[in-house]
Amino acid sequence: MESYDEPQPPEKYAYHSLKSLVQADCSSTKIRFMAYSIYKSNNASGTAIYSKGQSSEWFEANPNTVNRAYLDIACKESN
Repeated sequence: MESYDEPQPPEKYAYHSLKSLVQADCSSTKIRFMAYSIYKSNNASGTAIYSKGQSSEWFEANPNTVNRAYLDIACKESN
């Protein structure tokens, strides 16, 4: 879950928090989003203003990004 002080784009769905389910491939350093929901309020409270339950394509989790942090945590916990 991520929470932001300022609304995040796009303007149509300006949101303050996001919950996501991420799948990690530790051997290839790739991840994909399995599902996510965005919320108008902080801390993913209230009703989601948009949700998607379809998996994204696999993509590289580049160093020094939030996505790489997700990958590193998932791979560390799986060992």
